[in-house]
Amino acid sequence: MRYVLCPGYVQSNNDGQWHFITAPRLAELYGVDLKECFIYDRYDKSQLGFRAKKGDLLLRPRRDGKYVLTKRVVMGK
Repeated sequence: MRYVLCPGYVQSNNDGQWHFITAPRLAELYGVDLKECFIYDRYDKSQLGFRAKKGDLLLRPRRDGKYVLTKRVVMGK
């Protein structure tokens, strides 16, 4: 399994404000080692052809603040 960190903005349910969650912060919130992660930056032109692979677990900012790893996997093409 590969962890794919997808940093980005999220609007908080608690205060309604927008926050940018960085890749290192996402790894911390989900409790995974940053060294075991691939960081997907949608603004990086060198990653335009990125496709999730079978078994990848996409970790994104969550509006509800519940950063729990699940067994759900993403099927890549």
